[in-house]
Amino acid sequence: MTGDVIVMPPSGRFDLFLEPAVADQLRERAQRIRARHTSVTLDMIEIGKEIAEAKEEVEHGAFLAWLDDEVGIAARLAQMYMRAAQWSEANTKLISHLQPTSVMKLAAPSVPADVIVTINERVDRGERVLTRDVEGLLRKARDQRAEEKRLAEEAKVKPSTKKSREARKAAIDRQLETDRLERLDRLERAKKARKDIAKILVARLEPAELEALRFTLSSKCDLHDWVWDYSFFSGIRESPMDIAIADALVGRDDQHAVTATQSVEGDLVNKGGIMDLWVREARLYRASSPTVQPEDFTPEPMFTKGALAS
Repeated sequence: MTGDVIVMPPSGRFDLFLEPAVADQLRERAQRIRARHTSVTLDMIEIGKEIAEAKEEVEHGAFLAWLDDEVGIAARLAQMYMRAAQWSEANTKLISHLQPTSVMKLAAPSVPADVIVTINERVDRGERVLTRDVEGLLRKARDQRAEEKRLAEEAKVKPSTKKSREARKAAIDRQLETDRLERLDRLERAKKARKDIAKILVARLEPAELEALRFTLSSKCDLHDWVWDYSFFSGIRESPMDIAIADALVGRDDQHAVTATQSVEGDLVNKGGIMDLWVREARLYRASSPTVQPEDFTPEPMFTKGALAS
C-alpha cells in the first residue's frame, strides 16, 4: 500500500479560548501529527510485507536468525507486522482511519468479523475510531463469546446435575445471608454496648480521667493497639484491657479484706471479735457453696466467755 497518505479527519471537539495565531498554529501542528501517525501505520504494513516475503525465501531456522541478526526485532513482533500486512489487504479503506495499535489488535486471528463490520459502518458515517473504541468493541465481543460458550455448556448439563448445582448455590446464598444478618446483629449489639459503657464512664469519671481514657482510644495514642486490641501471645484470645480490669478488681477486693480485718476488735469471742469474724466467713462460704447445704454446717463457738474467764 504505497499510495497517497489519507489523513484522519479531526474530531472538531477541541475548543479553547486561544489567541487566533496560537489556534492556527495548533491546528497545523495537529495536521502534521495526524499525517505522520497515518504514515506510521502504512510503514508498519510495508514492514510486514517485507518480512512475509523474506520468510518465503529462507528456511524457518534461518528466518529467525535473519530476524535476530539482520533486522533486530523479536519473532513475535515480526508476526504481528505480517498479520497487519495481511489484514490490510482486505481492509484497505480502514487503514488510513486507524491508529497503528488498532490495526495490530484487529489483525489478530481471533477478532470476529462483526467487529470489522461495525468499524466499517462507523467510518462510513464519518466517525473517528480510536484505539479505546477498538478495545471496547473487542472486549464486548469476548464477553459475548464467553456468554455463548457458557450457555452452550449449560445446555449440555443433565437436569439432575443442574438441579444439584442450583441447590448448592441456594445453600451458599442462604449461608451468606445468614452471615450478613449475624454481622449486622453483632454491629447493633456492639453499638448498644458502646453506648452503655459510655454512659457509665461519663457518669462515674472525673473530666480529667475521662479525657485520659479518651486519649487511649484515639488515633493520637501510639499505644492504642497495645492497650485495647486482642493479644495472642499467650495462645488465648484475651483482651489485655479486660485482664487489667480483672487484676484491678482482685486488688480492690484484697484491699477491702485488709481493711475489714484491721477493723476487727481485739476481743476474741464477743460480737465483732475474731471468732465472730470466723463465723461470718463460714456462713458466707455455706451460702456460696453449691455442695454445702445449710443443715450441713452449723458453726459452733469454740470458746465461751465464761470458759475463758475461768
